[in-house]
Amino acid sequence: MDEMKTPRSKTPTERIIATARYEMRHLTLEQQFEKIIESKEEETKTAFPELTPHIEEISNELRKGTYATHEELYSACYAKILSLMRGAGISEEEYHQRVENIMPAGMRRIGKMLHIRLDQDSSEVDIDFIGISDSPQGDLSKLAGAALAFREDLRILADMLRSDPDFKNIKAISATSSILYDRPEFVVRAGFKIVDRNDEFEVSKAIISREDFLKQFPEKKE
Repeated sequence: MDEMKTPRSKTPTERIIATARYEMRHLTLEQQFEKIIESKEEETKTAFPELTPHIEEISNELRKGTYATHEELYSACYAKILSLMRGAGISEEEYHQRVENIMPAGMRRIGKMLHIRLDQDSSEVDIDFIGISDSPQGDLSKLAGAALAFREDLRILADMLRSDPDFKNIKAISATSSILYDRPEFVVRAGFKIVDRNDEFEVSKAIISREDFLKQFPEKKE
């Protein structure tokens, strides 16, 4: 019998890359790299609109480069962006603070731990574990302490499903993350089912129906 391997703690960047690769797995490598560049450009321009021309120049420079891995591209992105920030008199800490406050189109903050992606054309709302991935070194031991806050945020989401008209067509709630590959119980205990466990990217996807989710998090009685 094979021994169960202890999951290796991953950095926040490693988790982001793993999930992004999984979600883009049907694209060519060139298309994946282009989406990463476009995403970082949009994020940085939104946080620093005054630097738009310089950010677009960085994107064009990145497109001319050659990258063997996603990690190489991400490293090149951050190096060029941080160099631009230093030249503009912006500290690395301020850069991260302003970027973290950016909420991409279709994203909402839910409580303390979660972001959700809500596509008006979709019947599914997707949970994003940004708050958890940003824990120091992506330490999986932090998940135990986050469990209570996570459940409280899911309860907030349940209340939104009941009352917010933007959620009236939502039929399922999903979550995709390398965290779930390492610790599936994190969502299984909340009623989710793992529907895909991808060993290549070390990412899992979990899902729960609207009906079952609302049963897991019933309306609180006054």
